[in-house]
Amino acid sequence: DGITEAETPEGELYGIERLCACLERARELDADGIRDALIADVMNHIGEGKILDDITTVILKRIA
Repeated sequence: DGITEAETPEGELYGIERLCACLERARELDADGIRDALIADVMNHIGEGKILDDITTVILKRIA
């Protein structure tokens, strides 16, 4: 919640496509690494913008 709605100062949303791309890039990491990569990407996206919503995420990783 709040991740896909994160906006740049110009109003560009983070979006589901960018979320999926970030998770694909981070898929080999452990759950904490995936979370950290996602939060870093969101913060990079918003730049100098403010966080206007909560950033809620649950990362589950199946270990085979």
